[in-house]
Amino acid sequence: MNIDVGSKIPPFNISSVDTEKMKTMAALLRDPYPIHWDADGNEKMGIKGKVVNQGPLNLSYIVNMLMNWQ
Repeated sequence: MNIDVGSKIPPFNISSVDTEKMKTMAALLRDPYPIHWDADGNEKMGIKGKVVNQGPLNLSYIVNMLMNWQ
């Protein structure tokens, strides 16, 4: 594969991120920070009803996007 300046990266859509998978990843990474799995607790920090994905999981989406780009 040749990649040149101006090459277009095709769209890569992730329709949803499963909260239970984020909780599992937090356990695997030994990341006890509740922002990744406690949506109710996050409301106290101003993040209403949401959880925040871990950085390594976000990076995996980018890697998957690049691997699908052929």
